[in-house]
Amino acid sequence: DRYKANFSARATRRTPPSEEGRFTLRYQKSLAQPPLLRARERKAEQRRGVLANTMRAADQPTHMLSSLLHATSETTHSSAALQAGCADMVALAERMPTQLYMHLHEVIKQLWVAAFDGKVETREAARRAIGACLSVVGQRDPLLRARWHMTIFEDAIAGLNEARSGGDAAHGSLLVLIELLNAAGEAGDPGTFDLASLQRACEAVWALRESRHRHVRLALLAVLPRLASASPAALAIRWLPDYASHLLAALQAGAEMRSAALINLGRCAVAL
Repeated sequence: DRYKANFSARATRRTPPSEEGRFTLRYQKSLAQPPLLRARERKAEQRRGVLANTMRAADQPTHMLSSLLHATSETTHSSAALQAGCADMVALAERMPTQLYMHLHEVIKQLWVAAFDGKVETREAARRAIGACLSVVGQRDPLLRARWHMTIFEDAIAGLNEARSGGDAAHGSLLVLIELLNAAGEAGDPGTFDLASLQRACEAVWALRESRHRHVRLALLAVLPRLASASPAALAIRWLPDYASHLLAALQAGAEMRSAALINLGRCAVAL
């Protein structure tokens, strides 16, 4: 009888607790060690938050790129949508440059659509967006940087040659060329462009000096000293007299042209 009683007691102790009993045990343990459990819960919440932020960050470039692609794929492009897409690319370049670089070929292609838009505000937005893309390119290997610079340079010269009479395409190409020359100078790569390429750029830009479009004439004044800075000495000496004469003649124009001519005369002096 004593043996049966002991066996029955041991069997009772080994019986697993019910669901209510397990809950009671967990509750008692939580009361016994509240700081440790709270710390574990905070870590778990932080891990869940990091995962959610990572998933949102992974989706954000796709949404931004799709908005730009949608704006440029419409039959009649909306200037407001193009400007919003350009602003998204600037934000993407600042926050997630690696993701932008992964899609850079498609982004540059679509930004040229904005650079040729009929509104000055859209072309200026495209200039800022391409400048942001060039800042991302500037963080890459020198060989990749030179390749991208030459690609955008050729596109800009093609745009200038196709719009010799001036207009929206010429203005957008000049703005992109200004950003490109600025980026090459800041990256310490003035020798990225060879002599023949710079000669073609000088000729294409100089052909627009008598454009009837005010924005083209203003952009022309800004690009002249930058071309002189990027050019080798022989090419700069060849073109600087013509550039200086054009800038001096612009001093006789209206207040806006006079102000731009004075600023760029100073830049030409620095280029010398």
